[in-house]
Amino acid sequence: MDQQFAMRWVNRNIAAFGGDPHKVTIAGESAGAIDSCSHLASPTAAGLFRGAIIESGCIVFQYPQALLETLTGAPFVNALNCTTLACLQAAPVSAVLAAELPLGWVVVVGPSVPTLPETPQQAFSDDNFNRVPVIQGTNLNEGRLFVPLFNGVVTSGTYASVVAGLFAAYTNPPLATIESHYPIANYLTDGAAAAPGEAVAAIVTDSLFACTARTADQLLSQYVPVWAYEFKDTNAPELFNMPTVFPYGAAHASELQFIFDPNGFFPNLYYQVPTDPFPLSPDERRLSREMVRYWTNFVATLDPNYSGTGWKPGPAGWGGGGYEDFWLRYDSTSDDVQALTTPHPLTEFGFGAEHKCGLWQQLGLESGL
Repeated sequence: MDQQFAMRWVNRNIAAFGGDPHKVTIAGESAGAIDSCSHLASPTAAGLFRGAIIESGCIVFQYPQALLETLTGAPFVNALNCTTLACLQAAPVSAVLAAELPLGWVVVVGPSVPTLPETPQQAFSDDNFNRVPVIQGTNLNEGRLFVPLFNGVVTSGTYASVVAGLFAAYTNPPLATIESHYPIANYLTDGAAAAPGEAVAAIVTDSLFACTARTADQLLSQYVPVWAYEFKDTNAPELFNMPTVFPYGAAHASELQFIFDPNGFFPNLYYQVPTDPFPLSPDERRLSREMVRYWTNFVATLDPNYSGTGWKPGPAGWGGGGYEDFWLRYDSTSDDVQALTTPHPLTEFGFGAEHKCGLWQQLGLESGL
């Protein structure tokens, strides 16, 4: 509601600043991606934007209002000893913060919720959403940020219990099946100590990020242009240098420093090189320029390849001397995504197979974490 209030303000006032209220693009990463995805499905956001960019988070963390009332609402008001709205509004900030529970920030869905009467997945399936072009994608190793953040060091001895914890909200989840598809032995590239954590990270990446993004791409692309990506620079400088026994790779949020100026936007307590905490190699600087070009072109023209004056010609030898790093629209039959990688982006196929999306769809555990 706050974000839509801001968008309505822009709609009313941006012309006074030289802007065009009919050329608004919304974009977000992580929780911001969930927001952008939700606005696509929100009837109260109709007409407020003409394009959406979703980075690492779509059709996830949407909870029915009735469930949230039970899980967090009732304990919250009980902790404040309130039975009326006036009592809640008068509660001290310190008491509100003390009573707040972790699930308080998730997206609320329900027939009595004006902003989101149905889940984005259902809205997309029903063709009951705001039809605008979309860029959407995830990172190759999303889960590698969350394992050290929430689980610390995973060992072969704790692997099974950590996996069980991921699906604790489910009744009798098929843990043996999940573990059989993500055996520790398949993740020994970075050493035995790294393997259990990398296996858990792959489960998080595939079930929570990659396959939910793919489902959204499949649904949306039936009605609107969709450009799907996967950020795959496994040497990306990391925003969050928490201690870990495995390399972060292309972890959650790793793409942000390729789109924005990280030194200006991401002050980080874990800076290891204060003068330049995010050094990019020459190939990474080129990748960054291409990503900025994609995002900028999309905002300007609703096509990541088109600047308004034409498509940028590329050197001979790339695609037969065609266009530089041309990004194909998503096609569910080929399951194509633009791999944002060095030395230059390229189209890759078979995204769903790479992330075992058939398994997660069969188990019914997509976005189940």
